[in-house]
Amino acid sequence: MKILFTLFILAVSFSAFAQNEASYLLFLKDKTGTSYSTDSPEEFLSAKAIERRNKSNIEITNQDLPLSKIYTDSILNLGPEIIAKSKWLNTVTIRTADKQLIDTITKIAFIDSVLLTKPGATSKSARSKFNINAPQKVAAYDSAFYGSSWQQIKLHRGQLLNHHGFKGKGIEIAVLDAGFYRVNELAAFDSIRMNNQILGTRDFVYPKQDVYTQHQHGMQVLSTIAANLPNKLVAPATKAKFWLLRSEDDNSEYQIEEDFWIAAAEFADSVGVDIITSSLGYTEFDDSTMNYTPAQMNGKTARITNGANIAAQKGILVVNSAGNEGGKAWKVIGAPADGEHVMAVGGVYPSGVRVYFSSVNSNHGFVKPNVMSVGAQTQGISPSGEVTDMYGTSFSCPLLTALAACLWQALPEKNNFEIKALIEQISDRYETPDKEYGYGIPDFFKPLSTKYSSTAKNATSQLSVSNNPFHNTLTISGTQSIKTIAFFNLNGQRLFQLSPNGNDKVQINTSLFKNYKGVVVVQAKTANSIETLKLIRK
Repeated sequence: MKILFTLFILAVSFSAFAQNEASYLLFLKDKTGTSYSTDSPEEFLSAKAIERRNKSNIEITNQDLPLSKIYTDSILNLGPEIIAKSKWLNTVTIRTADKQLIDTITKIAFIDSVLLTKPGATSKSARSKFNINAPQKVAAYDSAFYGSSWQQIKLHRGQLLNHHGFKGKGIEIAVLDAGFYRVNELAAFDSIRMNNQILGTRDFVYPKQDVYTQHQHGMQVLSTIAANLPNKLVAPATKAKFWLLRSEDDNSEYQIEEDFWIAAAEFADSVGVDIITSSLGYTEFDDSTMNYTPAQMNGKTARITNGANIAAQKGILVVNSAGNEGGKAWKVIGAPADGEHVMAVGGVYPSGVRVYFSSVNSNHGFVKPNVMSVGAQTQGISPSGEVTDMYGTSFSCPLLTALAACLWQALPEKNNFEIKALIEQISDRYETPDKEYGYGIPDFFKPLSTKYSSTAKNATSQLSVSNNPFHNTLTISGTQSIKTIAFFNLNGQRLFQLSPNGNDKVQINTSLFKNYKGVVVVQAKTANSIETLKLIRK
C-alpha cells in the first residue's frame, strides 16, 4: 500500500511539474559556428527546393542556413527541451519549468531576447476555432461526375481546367493544419494513397503523435483539394502531391503555435513544395497579454506573417484563409493572411455572394482579401466519410489552392509571384477591388480560354514591343484591342497600370517607374485573354 501511495505522489508531482512547464522563444543574435555554407545548399535544401529558387533567380543566403549547432547545443546543455526552430527568424523555442533558467539564458552572449509564448498550467481553450454554426446537409447533385462539388468548381470554371487535363499533376502542396483524422483510411483519399501522392507527414506540435488520429479539420481541408469520389464529390486537384504537416494545437491558443507554423513552413521549403495552404489564423490568445490588436494586422507585426512572407520570397505560393471574423467586433483579416505576399482567401456562397463572416481588409496599404472562393455550403468529407456542407474560409482557402495548382500545372513557366498576380488579374473585381471582396472571384480558365477555344485557334492575342531592353519609352502592340496594361516586378508588386481605352497600340512613358531597373513583367488584358511578357528596364 505504501508503494502504491508513493507512486501516486510521484505521478501527481510529475503531472504538476509538466503542467508548470512554460514555453519561450529565444532570439539568437547570429549564426556564428553553423557548419553549413551557401556554397553547398544541397546539404540543407532538397534538389527540388534548389530548382525552385533557380527558376525564379532567388539567391540562397545566410537566412537559409540552419541554426548554429554550437548555440543549440549550449542551450540544450542547460536542460530545457527544444521544441521548435526557425532558421529564417533565427529563433529557438524551448520548454521548461525552471524560471531561474530563463534568467540565466537572458544573460547568454548569443541570446538577443526572450519572449514567453505559452505559460505553464494551461487549460483547454474555450475558443471554437474551426466551427461555424450552420446546418449540415448535402447539396443536390448538379453534375454526374463532380457530384455535390459541381457548384463550387463551376463558379471558377475549374471543370474546364480538369477537362483539358490540368488536375495539379507535378505540383507539391504542404497542408498546415491541426490534424488529418482518418486520411489514411477514408475512401475519399484512396486515389492519393494508392498513387503515393502523400509524400509524408510530420507533427510539429507533438512529434511522436500520429497526424491521422488528430483533429478532423485538416482532413476536411484536404478533401476540398483532392477528394475523389466520382458521382459524389470530386475535388479539382486529384493529381497533386501532398505533405501533411500539423502545426496547430487545437487544445489551446498561444503564440507558440506561430513558432510551430514557421517550423513547418521551413520544412516545406526544404523539401521543395510549390504551395503552402493554411486554414489557420492568429489574432487573440488564451493569455490576453499575447493578444494582437486589429491595427497590428498590418503585414509586418506578427512573426508568423513575417515567416509567411519569407516563404513566398523563397518561391512558394502561400495561400491562407482570410478568417471568419467579419461578423464579429474584430472584423479584419488575421495573421498570417495579412502578409503582403500571402494570398488571403475570403468566403462566398456558391452563388458568388460574400458570406457575412468573411474577414475584411485591415486597410494597411494593399488589397485584402486578395480573392474569394466558396466558404459556405462548401462540399467536403465528414469524419465518417460522408459528403457534407462545410462553412468557413478554412474551406474557401484550399479550394482556391486546388485551382491554383491546376493553373500552375497549365502554366509551368511562371513563378509563384506571377501565378499570384495572374489569379488576382483574372478576378471579377480586379479593376475595382474593395475591402470585402478584394479582387473578387477568379475565373481560372480565363488565361487558357483563347488557347483552348475551337472558335479562336487563329485569333490568339500576340504582343510585340518596340524595344527591349528599354529605358524611358516603350510601345506595346497587340492583335486585339488592349483594355489594360500592368507592370510588375518579380515580387509581384504592381509598378504601374494604365487603361488604353481599347487601342491595339500603346505608347508608354516608363519614367513613371521612377528608379526601378531590372526585369519587368508586363501583362496586357484584352477582351479574350491576358498576355504576359518579361522585359528589362535599363
